[in-house]
Amino acid sequence: LATLMANHRVMALARAPLSERLTVMRRIAELDPASTYWDDDIRRFEEGRLVEMGQQLNKAIKAQDAASVTRLREEADAATWRIAVPQDLRRLLKESADRLTAVKATTDLRALLPKLNDAYGAMAYEDCKRLLGQWLATVASGKLNVPPDLQEQVEPIIGWVQEQDQRRKQQAEFEQACDGLQQALDRDQPTPMLERA
Repeated sequence: LATLMANHRVMALARAPLSERLTVMRRIAELDPASTYWDDDIRRFEEGRLVEMGQQLNKAIKAQDAASVTRLREEADAATWRIAVPQDLRRLLKESADRLTAVKATTDLRALLPKLNDAYGAMAYEDCKRLLGQWLATVASGKLNVPPDLQEQVEPIIGWVQEQDQRRKQQAEFEQACDGLQQALDRDQPTPMLERA
């Protein structure tokens, strides 16, 4: 508690960001429940932080900064608030985070497509498989409906990789069956078992 109090004083003198100061204040309030004034101070700081978050959100939206919007959304969704986070702010944070994440994911897919095309042109299965893994992870993380122009370009690559996967699976099964037959021959198994193998 003494260390946290010292940190709180230093942060106040340094005019540290409200989000950082609130974290320390909330921890102090947990450790010092007998001091009721912490609750009032935290509520005042939270009101100021909400105003600040609205300003930061506007800047992040203008800058197309998905990471900052996501951080703000996570802060607003945290269970540590003593005052209610306005529903309008929550909704705007969610919509902005979803939209900017989708924009970033689409940009990432456009950057990934030339590499995928190169790997497909070279019929490099391993590279295609790895890059498709990145593609699918980007689509999933961005909760993205892939734009039609990108979907049209990637579909033949997906089909080819799936075909190669199936061939490799069949080849592995065939090799396993051949191994089984060889073992049966080595053990001099009866003819019916050899025929089944």
